[in-house]
Amino acid sequence: MKEIEDETEWLEPWAPSDRHSEALEKELLREISPGHKLQGVSLRAVGRRIDSDDVLFELKGFNHKYAVVHLTWRKETSADWPFTVLFKTLEQWRAECMIPDSNQHET
Repeated sequence: MKEIEDETEWLEPWAPSDRHSEALEKELLREISPGHKLQGVSLRAVGRRIDSDDVLFELKGFNHKYAVVHLTWRKETSADWPFTVLFKTLEQWRAECMIPDSNQHET
C-alpha cells in the first residue's frame, strides 16, 4: 500500500509532515483532553501547513479517515480544542481543504 505522502500532489501551503510526524503526533496526544473526538483514536501525521499550526492526520479504526487539527501547543482542558475537522476521504480533504487553502495562499 502506498503512503499518502507519496501519492499526494501537495499544494502550498500544505506539505508532507516528513521528519516532523512523530513530534506532531506526540503534541496532539498531549493536547487532547477527555471527551475530544480523537481521544483514543490511532493516528499518524501525514501533512502540515507550512504557514500555520494545522496538521493532517490519517486515522485508523475511526468512521472518518482523515482529520485536520489546529494544534494549540498547550494541554487543553476543553474537548472542543484542539479544533478538529474530520474528512471521510482524502479526496474530500483535497477538495474542501487543500485546494481552497492553496487558492487563498496564492493571492
